[in-house]
Amino acid sequence: PEKLRNEARIYGRYLHDQGQLSDTTVLDKLSESLRRRILMNLYGGYLRKVRFFIGASDELLGRLCEVLQFQTEAAEQFIFQEGHNGDSMYVVVNGILKSSRTIKAKLKLEGRSKKPLRLNSFQSTASGDIAYCIYLEKGDVFGYESLVFKNKPRQMSVSSETICQMFELTRYAFDN
Repeated sequence: PEKLRNEARIYGRYLHDQGQLSDTTVLDKLSESLRRRILMNLYGGYLRKVRFFIGASDELLGRLCEVLQFQTEAAEQFIFQEGHNGDSMYVVVNGILKSSRTIKAKLKLEGRSKKPLRLNSFQSTASGDIAYCIYLEKGDVFGYESLVFKNKPRQMSVSSETICQMFELTRYAFDN
């Protein structure tokens, strides 16, 4: 009956407002079909605009929406470091990240401070090595190689330049 349904909605809102009921808990209780439709409504439109997913079927996007984990990172935090094994890929929702790879070469810093020096897409490090840098922003995808090649060390380090929000797809979710 409609009256009982309304009472349940009011109580559900109360529990949610009190922090006793999270969106995830509610979504977990829904049927797979309804959960997928809701998540597609929330995230599908954004994912369709990401170049990496252009041409993906509704079925694939729906499944991705179910397993992607939303996360926020503070500025100046490593997402992952070069040489470490990876198990996730990421889609940038907002913010700026820096992807860098150390090149085994030295810059002569004679007479200069040891402060990092920006040179277009290259930067010197405090140790004098050179790092090749690429900046990532909204809609960029990174780390996908780790889902394709198991136990392959990361080729680059990625760190947040600003507060960033991203979707993460873990190997576990990808494999299942």
